[in-house]
Amino acid sequence: MKRLLTSLLVASVTLTGCAPHMDIPPEDATPDAVATAFLESVRVGDQQAAQHLSGDCWNTTQAWFNRNKKKITTFTVESVGKWEITPTTTNLLIGFKYELKSGENTSIGWNLDVTRSADGQPWRVCNIRKTSP
Repeated sequence: MKRLLTSLLVASVTLTGCAPHMDIPPEDATPDAVATAFLESVRVGDQQAAQHLSGDCWNTTQAWFNRNKKKITTFTVESVGKWEITPTTTNLLIGFKYELKSGENTSIGWNLDVTRSADGQPWRVCNIRKTSP
């Protein structure tokens, strides 16, 4: 029994060490840095980082992460636009294109809404959607 528990503990530590990991930007990171870090977390499959970078918006970004997990090989941020919803909430619409492991290169941009509730609060990725071709 002791040997079994030791083996399970070693296996658990080994598997935990193999989980994808990326550095999360600081809380005062720019919206561009947060969006880029979110995309990188998707590329490497670091769900914990993606969840942190989405904060309370995880429920709206989780499905996108799971659908694209580990398929993105490269991505490029192509444009950043600003859209103010209220005086305390600003969304940055960040268009990007990406290439999949299959070699498919998207010709359609995507928008990431990166928002915060007030000055001094951290930016979070809250929505991802395709733009028009």
